[in-house]
Amino acid sequence: MIEFRIKRKLLTAMLLLGSLPLWAGDGDAENAPKGDAPNGDAAMPAMLNAPGMKLNSGSVEHPQGLTMPGIPLGNGAPPRSGKDNKSGPVQHLSTVGNFRIDSILASVNGQPVSLLDVVDECGKEEARIVMLYNGDTVKESIRNLRKKTLDEIVNRKLIVEDYQRDPFDIPRQNIENFLDEMSLNVSDGTRNSLKKKIEENGITLDDLEERAKERLIVDFMLGNLFFKGVSVTPQEVFEYYRLHGANFSAPPRIRLEVLFLPANRENLPALVKDIQNDLKTQNAKIFNSLVALHSAAPNAKNGGDLGWIETDKLRTEFVQAVDKHPAGFISSPVNTEEGVYFLRVRELDKGGVKPFDAVRNDITDALQRNQREKIYKDYVDKLRKNALIRYFVE
Repeated sequence: MIEFRIKRKLLTAMLLLGSLPLWAGDGDAENAPKGDAPNGDAAMPAMLNAPGMKLNSGSVEHPQGLTMPGIPLGNGAPPRSGKDNKSGPVQHLSTVGNFRIDSILASVNGQPVSLLDVVDECGKEEARIVMLYNGDTVKESIRNLRKKTLDEIVNRKLIVEDYQRDPFDIPRQNIENFLDEMSLNVSDGTRNSLKKKIEENGITLDDLEERAKERLIVDFMLGNLFFKGVSVTPQEVFEYYRLHGANFSAPPRIRLEVLFLPANRENLPALVKDIQNDLKTQNAKIFNSLVALHSAAPNAKNGGDLGWIETDKLRTEFVQAVDKHPAGFISSPVNTEEGVYFLRVRELDKGGVKPFDAVRNDITDALQRNQREKIYKDYVDKLRKNALIRYFVE
């Protein structure tokens, strides 16, 4: 069994530099207008509803389908096995399928991209996928996530190379802000603690500063493009709703907070009993405090919030624990092969067609996002045509 807590906090730091560009929001994208999905292999960074990827010819060498090597449960993810886990046995962090974790998946003008680079960036989202979904959905979701992440890394390297042709100063304060945020997520908030923590994992402060600078370069380069080209009028927003109102009919959803105790936790039965007694009052503050104190789940510092998920896609054990209960309900212990869960229903959404005023901002954001995607795709396609990109996975 992988002890997934080993790198959870480090992965949080990596994610700050790897998959959260400054222009990306955390809004509900499920009902966002998709527009005309353009073809091409430009993967928008983070969760910006990138259209399906279709790889072009030219200097990009890409095996058909880009099937990722074996899909482990990933750094940060509680291992699962049993009848509904068809993704194969849990493997050691040094290998993935028949590949070493440092295997090279692609090269960009001679710059390598390793499997570890990919897992570092998507490990936190993999942890969420493994917790929430069942069976083949886990394997397919992680495969698609890694596929998209690999292309994002390739695109980012191309953007940095473009910056280097006509460089500009990156304000030092922006880099300091990144490091301060990482200090809060990885350690006790001090720079010395951050330095000690990352050095335990073979990473220097200079390495992190370089990654911060790379992320800021991409943010500034794309931010400049978007500022020039993105504009949505109120009339366009209303017209979109008039034509596509039916698209805003959403299925029932649930937002959960999770306290997870792995099966190998010392004195697990006694700890479960103590937590169960503490939660008899169904108090949200007590639950969040216990999550911060005991949980090995993703986002423990955020109260264990796993975000929104459609109710019919939730793990069977979770559905049985929270079904027909109101927001604020805290479940009894949910025993699984990988450990014990306590669940809190943070919010419920019954679904249905939403009125215009309720989705006005979502439509505006989504139309702007579509424009950004088009600008981004055109820009990256141009960079790819003049680059030598090789993929080494099938």
